[in-house]
Amino acid sequence: MLKLCLLTFYIGIEFNLILYARKKYFELQYHYIKERIKDDNIKITYIHTNKQQANIFTKPLEKVYF
Repeated sequence: MLKLCLLTFYIGIEFNLILYARKKYFELQYHYIKERIKDDNIKITYIHTNKQQANIFTKPLEKVYF
């Protein structure tokens, strides 16, 4: 399974598990993703903001001057 992700936090988990393991509080999602990465069930790939298709709903429209 391939997970495409904009958040660099999740990409950091893949490359440096120890750094994030020192944090005191964790989200369930963090542990789930960490386990899947260790098991090689998913691979996280960064997608630049301009190529995110879902971002059309989160970004404001450009101002049109008349």
